[in-house]
Amino acid sequence: MSKPRRKEQPAPAPAPQLGVPENIGARVRRMRMEKGMSQDRLALEAHMDQSGLSKFERGGRGVGEVPLRRIAAVLKITYEELVEGSDFRTGQSDA
Repeated sequence: MSKPRRKEQPAPAPAPQLGVPENIGARVRRMRMEKGMSQDRLALEAHMDQSGLSKFERGGRGVGEVPLRRIAAVLKITYEELVEGSDFRTGQSDA
């Protein structure tokens, strides 16, 4: 008889390095995990697609200011607290 599989817990998001801008997606993941919130719950409450949020947290896609404001509201922080010290730039392209 085999043992039941344990659901593996995701690795905690690494803490940001001093003086280095933190990737905004990684910051959202870190803050979400610090609050004990699942990705599904954050996506639902921020009116986002869970797979899109997952890609964003991993740095595979970006999001605009409006979704970030919704994420901040769900995390009970200000938009400014969310983007301050991150690599997020409003109105600038990565090109």
